[in-house]
Amino acid sequence: MTTATLNDSPRAVSPLSILFSQTRAELTAVLRSPGAVIPTLLFPIMFWLFFGLPNAKETSSSGFNVGTYILGSFAMYSMIQTVLFNLAINISSERATGWYRYQRTTPLRVWVMFGAKLLSTLSLALLALVILLVVGSVTGGVNLPALSWLSLVARVLLGVLPFAALAVFIGYVARGPNVASPIINLIFFPMAFASGLFIPLSGLPKIVQDIAPFLPAYHGGMLARVAVGVPSASSEWVHVACLLGFTALFLILAVRAYKRDEGANYR
Repeated sequence: MTTATLNDSPRAVSPLSILFSQTRAELTAVLRSPGAVIPTLLFPIMFWLFFGLPNAKETSSSGFNVGTYILGSFAMYSMIQTVLFNLAINISSERATGWYRYQRTTPLRVWVMFGAKLLSTLSLALLALVILLVVGSVTGGVNLPALSWLSLVARVLLGVLPFAALAVFIGYVARGPNVASPIINLIFFPMAFASGLFIPLSGLPKIVQDIAPFLPAYHGGMLARVAVGVPSASSEWVHVACLLGFTALFLILAVRAYKRDEGANYR
């Protein structure tokens, strides 16, 4: 009788490897939905061409280039829009179709599921951002040092954190994408206008100017504009602290919504 040495013990798989594979799968699924990807990439460019380009060569009374101001604002708008719509609708859609319930029966860990969704959404958002910045630079002549471009990207990534948590919350309270989308529209677009992402706050009514500092998009927009050389009346750390505070608040709401859903469906 011959004895063979078997080496069939399962090899340990790195959690980061699992996260990478799941992120790639999530991103592939998103890219296979042109109806979601094309508006994400085109809307910020369209807004730039309509509102930014006609004013790209003007100089404000404070001495900064108007095109640079608008491009910084639209960079923040692009990131928020992509993360809010894609992440919230993705979660609500998976819950409505039963795909999320199926994933819960697999060994896939919850943190990997959420991490992959966030990373794939941020990847798409960064693609939209890079395209916007290239179009703004080529068509509007917005030229900045390399460090300023990198600073802008880093700041909008920080500015989008509260909206990632808010997207998870909406994804768990909305019953399907047909409910999530109107909720996002009701929240985001008024906030974007009131935060000065489309029109400078100086051109808005006094009551809107008073409300703006209580909105997360305002602080994200301020950080983005500082990166491109637009001065801020407040310290940058004030905006950072406010963004982290909003992130914590929305994260608490998201965790509560998640636990409520878990308690109702997976006892």
